[in-house]
Order: sequence, then structure tokens, then C-alpha cells
Amino acid sequence: MHRDPETEGYSDRLGARSSSAVVILALSALALATLPARLPADGPVTTPAGYRAVVQHVMLPGGVVEEFDEYLDRDGRRVKHGVFMRYYRNGDMREMTTYAHGVEEGPFQVWQDGNVPLLIGRFAQGKLDGNVTRYYPSGRKQREFTYRAGALEGPFVVYHDNGVVQAVGSHKAGKRQGSYAEYHPNAQLRLEGSYLNGFLNGAVVLYSESGGALAKGKLARERVRGPWLCLAASGKPEKTRRDCEGKVFWECACD
Repeated sequence: MHRDPETEGYSDRLGARSSSAVVILALSALALATLPARLPADGPVTTPAGYRAVVQHVMLPGGVVEEFDEYLDRDGRRVKHGVFMRYYRNGDMREMTTYAHGVEEGPFQVWQDGNVPLLIGRFAQGKLDGNVTRYYPSGRKQREFTYRAGALEGPFVVYHDNGVVQAVGSHKAGKRQGSYAEYHPNAQLRLEGSYLNGFLNGAVVLYSESGGALAKGKLARERVRGPWLCLAASGKPEKTRRDCEGKVFWECACD
């Protein structure tokens, strides 16, 4: 049975951890240096002439700590600008994101328990942009997707939890598009076909873990059109299933 290995959901506004306190401090200094002209810390919180930067340390329920830079705008609203950090109760970093005047901008990272990475990527003007990588609890890569202005765009790779590639393809305007391949955990080819506007479309071939072709046919929006051929070990048709017409292709097993 065909299983779609893609699990999207990078739109959560999650931050990230730096590998070094020096890097965090350097990012904070750089971000604060780009603030608009600010008044001295002991001056008025807000005036038509400028802003005052403040650093917040917030204790959340469960002992989670947040630390971030912000400034107060002319209307007294708090605006994040600089590095946002969130820590686990034990003090390990949980998230780190950089902000520019209230909008996510630049690299972010999220960690699982035990300092294991979960997500690594970057934002541009508040939207995911460029490569975003998600990790298994083991620390191995789970998937690598490419974004442009918040939409999936470009090549992607999905991995089995043993590190072997599970699927390779591309997105266009948020939908799968073009050539596509899936692999068994032993790295043998499992499926080859192509996507059109988010659906497998056209010729498709399924393979066994030993490498032999199992079935082939033609699809329209992932539904069988025409005969579905079950193949012998030699690769030649062994059985033709005409009862599959209009069915989703993974419902047409070749026993």
C-alpha cells in the first residue's frame, strides 16, 4: 500500500538554538545595533523622537524560560527585535529565532530533549524561505524541503529513520510537480512516476524490496486509467486487472 511520506507543517513560528553562547550574544548585539535611534534606558519609554530597547526574561508555567529583545514603539506596543530564545526547564535551549521589528527574519532552530535538533531553517519577512530540515528523535534527518516566500518550492528529500532516502521529488507553488521516486528501507526503488499539480499522473511503476517490478499502469490524479498490469519476476505482464479502473492505484494490489 502506498504511503505518502511527506508531512508538511513547517509554518509553526518556532525559534532555534545556537551552538554557542558567543554566537547568541553576537546575534543579539548585531540585531540591537540595527534598531532605530533610541533614547537612553532611563529616559521616557516612548517619544516621537525614538525608542527604548528592553530585554525580557519570562518564566512560563512548567519552568520554561523565554528571553528576548524588544522595544516599545511610539504607541507603547512591544515589538520583538533581535534574538528570541526559549529554554527547557533543565536549562537546555529549546528554540531560537531572530526578529526584525516584530517579524521573523533570518535563521531559526528548534531542539528536542537532549539537545537533539528538531527543525533548522530560516525566515524572510516572516515567511519560511530556503531550505528547512526536520530531524527524527535519533538526530537523523527526516526530511528536507525548500520554501520560497512561505510556499513549498523546489526539490525535497524524505528519509527513512535508518538514514536511507525514502522519497525524492519537487514542489511548484506549494504542490508536488515533476518526476518522483520512492525507495524501500533497503534503498531499492519502490515507486517511480511523476506529479502534476499535486497528484501522481501518467505512467507509474511499483517495485518489490528485491528490486523486481511488481505492477505498472497509467494514472489520472492518482486513479487508474486503463489496464493495471501485475508483473512476473521477468518483468513481463502476468495478470491484467481491469477492475481497477477509476480506483486509487494503491488499492490495486498484485498478490
